[in-house]
Amino acid sequence: MYWNPNHADNESEDDQEFGFGGREGLLALIDCSDSMFNEASGKHNFREALELIEAVMKNKIITSDKDLIGIVLYNTEHSPPPPDDTEIETGIVVPKHTAIFMPLASPSADSIRKVINFRESEDLFDFGRKFGHSSDSNFSDVLWLCSRLFTRCGYKLEQSSIVLFTSNDEPHSAGSYQYQQSYVKARDLQQLGVNLVLVPMVAEFDGSKFYQEFICTVADEDPEQFRFPCYQESRDCLLNRIFRRDFRKKALSHINFQLSEDVALGVNIYSLSR
Repeated sequence: MYWNPNHADNESEDDQEFGFGGREGLLALIDCSDSMFNEASGKHNFREALELIEAVMKNKIITSDKDLIGIVLYNTEHSPPPPDDTEIETGIVVPKHTAIFMPLASPSADSIRKVINFRESEDLFDFGRKFGHSSDSNFSDVLWLCSRLFTRCGYKLEQSSIVLFTSNDEPHSAGSYQYQQSYVKARDLQQLGVNLVLVPMVAEFDGSKFYQEFICTVADEDPEQFRFPCYQESRDCLLNRIFRRDFRKKALSHINFQLSEDVALGVNIYSLSR
């Protein structure tokens, strides 16, 4: 599945759902290769990704505070545990060149402050020494970790979503073993109903090398009908979609119709526009 802000989401109230309206789990997956830290273009892609994640968390804490958000780093040199006392669910093995910065949890003032402090830190919490940079992550292993985090989060999720921030348009060369593994994992994500949003962090991102077919495999869409998004489109889609999804979550009113002595019909009224 792939997020499309023009597709209507079916939502109901928090814990009084009439058939749906459960929690969403969202994992922000950030590429930590050198190109994400290169400021030659006048912007720092890694910090920009953190800023967008911060905005998502602020939206969530206001409108869907029961949803879960986590942050996973890949293409790191080292794989340290989260930089606090957060426990990782037993049975989750972090692949090489990958790190869990923030396990899936409901957004809070503390978790938002943690992201802000990380982004505003001059050396990103001594990132080079603690995490480091590489280009050696196996993309299928990274996606496996995300799937594992969803299934072991402790809640039954209505929706699971991965938001991928990267400036590398070719994580594995075509025909390589890692390339083939990635497409196997894409089909797994499709079967699991996991959403995937790609946020390309550079203007010169060539989706035809890898990600266009990959995204269409996850979304079960026709590549010929798919238009690859630019950074601004992906950013706006992400923020608008989260707001719109939650904006309709609360019923404005509830009406009971007494159809007969023994039969009543309850109707919730929602606003579909803002």
